[in-house]
Amino acid sequence: MKVLILGGSPARPGGVEAFCSRAHDAMNLDARLQVDWLPVNTAYLRPATSVRAWQSLRTFWRRRHEGWNAVWLQYVNLADLAFLVAARAMGFKVVVTPHLGANWKSTRIAMLRALSRALLGLSSRFAYLSETQLQELALPAGVPRCRIHTFLPRSIGTRQLVVEKRAGRQGLKLIHAGRLSHEKGSFLFLEVCARLKQRNLAFTAEVIGGCDDQTRMALNERIAEHGIKENVTLFPAMEEEELMKRLAAADFLIHLSILDSFPLIVLEALAAGAYPVCIDLPGARKMTQDYCGRVVSANNAVQAAVDILCQGDLEVARGEADTARNKVLDDYDWGTCVRLLENCIEQD
Repeated sequence: MKVLILGGSPARPGGVEAFCSRAHDAMNLDARLQVDWLPVNTAYLRPATSVRAWQSLRTFWRRRHEGWNAVWLQYVNLADLAFLVAARAMGFKVVVTPHLGANWKSTRIAMLRALSRALLGLSSRFAYLSETQLQELALPAGVPRCRIHTFLPRSIGTRQLVVEKRAGRQGLKLIHAGRLSHEKGSFLFLEVCARLKQRNLAFTAEVIGGCDDQTRMALNERIAEHGIKENVTLFPAMEEEELMKRLAAADFLIHLSILDSFPLIVLEALAAGAYPVCIDLPGARKMTQDYCGRVVSANNAVQAAVDILCQGDLEVARGEADTARNKVLDDYDWGTCVRLLENCIEQD
């Protein structure tokens, strides 16, 4: 079976791009599948950046005769649905996986929500990642749907990640990773660090991810303003396995994003044995309920996260995260994920 993955914008790497890359690698380990990945380059689309998206659409059109049995589209924003329309016009079966949530513009704004719902009605099938997505998104009722599992990094999916021993270690190791922005909680994480310093709590923290120059400058300025240069290190986006090593050494992931419907970084942290603290959104809440972690209200996220870090028993959190890690590894083995997706694609 030949499958073309459509989605992601490698110039602005984040969770969806990582998902596409991992899915591509995992599916190609199965001899019965032939899989390719074509990025759509629609992230943060502006007139000045639209050239890449148009080039991707033209490339897709040129490749329409390559014998794909199905197109698997990753839906992040309205521009992605242009590829859905094109794929259906070419006569392809199109399986759509949504990656957005209730706080995204295309779901908050009524006109955009109605437009996306109408276009999504062209889908052959929805392959959703979590039951919480069905609560957040107005998916057309007439389109069949099935649940698949997300694809975590190779070292997790193939059970090769080495986790650092945390029990008995002094001081907190915190991490915040992903595409860095206000909406993703990057600046709130620095507020958490500043308050921990005020309380004289021993900690080190890493902020890891890609962003534009203006955002990185603002983050550096905020670190200086808070006087936390000795505690916090700001890194650019790094290779997946290097990021996993850093997650495998951290005690807590602090993910105060208001955007993520199904935050991959939370599952990655759980699989690496780190304890997540997240904004209370359906996907993150479900993950913490299924495995371990805490959710906090968006109204007082910083103070609530600080209280968890200062008042909780660190060794208990480390123990819970270690136990949860084994369950995540069982649930997100690459072989299991590929079988679920293959069954979904093959259904009529």
